Amino acid sequence: MLLAHRLEVPEHRRSSVVQLPPTLEEVAELAEVAMQMDDARALELVESRLRSGLPYEAVLLDFVAAAARVLGDRWHTDGLTFADVTVGLATLQRIVTELRQRARSPRPHPPTRPLS
Repeated sequence: MLLAHRLEVPEHRRSSVVQLPPTLEEVAELAEVAMQMDDARALELVESRLRSGLPYEAVLLDFVAAAARVLGDRWHTDGLTFADVTVGLATLQRIVTELRQRARSPRPHPPTRPLS
């Protein structure tokens, strides 16, 4: 999923501020929000990491992919049902798609309404 969405981020969307990767608590929160199908809140969490200076690829790999791994790990230990994981991953996929569309946009634009 993430490799398919890999792209070069326009210069105006890059930050020179070095930012630490998300904490385990932040990743767990994104996973939980994704399972609740709360696209608006999930997008808000991801956008906040981008605004804080975390590069686009780091947001995908260290935040979104990490949340997907949390869902998979919890399913593997019988903490979640297959349906829970499927719903959570679908939410994360919608967020990645939205980010990709925004990153390819030639100019910044205000946030749009969530996809749900």
